Amino acid sequence: MTRTTSRTFGFTAAALTLGLMAGVASAQELVRSDSTIPYREGNYISLKPAHPENPLSEVISGNEFRTAETREQNQDEFQNPGYLVVEEGASLWETADGSENRACADCHGDAAESMAGVGASYPKWDEQAGKPRSLQHRINSCREENMGAEAWKWESGDM
Repeated sequence: MTRTTSRTFGFTAAALTLGLMAGVASAQELVRSDSTIPYREGNYISLKPAHPENPLSEVISGNEFRTAETREQNQDEFQNPGYLVVEEGASLWETADGSENRACADCHGDAAESMAGVGASYPKWDEQAGKPRSLQHRINSCREENMGAEAWKWESGDM
């Protein structure tokens, strides 16, 4: 795996983890009245309208292309292996660390509320740094500056 691919995967994994820590929402909870409508019942979403530069008239969830067995497994929190990451993320969120003995939850509260949509907003331009910053940068800045904790490696399980 190339370094670029590795970093991209790491960013995606971190964003996914943060999003999952905020709570796995049902498709109905993800639907925003201004830009999306349910594609069908269940966990299927069709975003309408598609971006004007998109060659497709609508964007269909990847769930649409999965087998019924895979969709069923993904909806069952006891069968879905992704929920192990959710549980680990929730545990890390509540674990105090660093010289300040603080946890993420101490400042940010309930991840389901305070972190909703955060992963999708990165990367962001950081005026102080004068360059774009990823979600990993933000997490590590918070760990170092507010918790007095060591930065996590981008490819670590914790990140």
